[in-house]
Amino acid sequence: MRQFSSGWSFIRFCESVRHRYRYARVAEVDEFLAALAESSETRVRSIPIDSLYWRAQLGTAIAERKIEDSDLTVYCQVDIPLSAERMVPLRYSAHEGRVNPKGIPCLYLATDKETAMSEVRPWNGAKISIATFNTTRVLRVVDCTLHHNVRRVTDVLLGEPSPEEITEGVWAQVDQGFSEPVNDEPATAEYAPTQIMAEAFRQAGFDGVVFRSRLGSGFNLALFDLDSAKLSNRALFKVEAIDYHFVEELP
Repeated sequence: MRQFSSGWSFIRFCESVRHRYRYARVAEVDEFLAALAESSETRVRSIPIDSLYWRAQLGTAIAERKIEDSDLTVYCQVDIPLSAERMVPLRYSAHEGRVNPKGIPCLYLATDKETAMSEVRPWNGAKISIATFNTTRVLRVVDCTLHHNVRRVTDVLLGEPSPEEITEGVWAQVDQGFSEPVNDEPATAEYAPTQIMAEAFRQAGFDGVVFRSRLGSGFNLALFDLDSAKLSNRALFKVEAIDYHFVEELP
């Protein structure tokens, strides 16, 4: 199995694809992606057919409701969940995300509705349309939640770690890279590393990526094939409270 060249492999890969070359690959990036694809075979998760996941989108649709009394009929507008078509990504049009580049959609789901709703970053009082999805076949995905350990990251950057320690440490960095909040500044390319890694997984034959949510308690699932999960039900939720916790970060 191909090995990562050092504990710095992921950091150098991110620096290269963000600030040097993105479409014309350099040898160091190709070597990293080859080692990533081969070592990902030890991080495969099988998702059974008909597994339940959740998807959320901000906003509602409007329906007209008729209220009748004995001598009076009133028509009013009420909020309802977004349509089934709106809850599924457009096949040939998509904003970029953590896993997909612009124009190449993937289906972002979550393991519970609270995580799905948190991922859309709602404000207090916002209304959120929710849909449940069931997987349509057995899926093989790369699990980027196994090595979410800061200690391994720092250890592998110092000293003389073994090849096995380097592999574990680099994957810990990959795990954090998929779940880390990013800067939405349009002049940066924060999503480039995870998008490129996701394409490497897709090219290797995987169906998607599982990664931790920093906004909810569950996991996120990004599926490359929009037909690998089918919408089953829809509902509407309203945000009643948002709870923040703050911790001082010392230098």
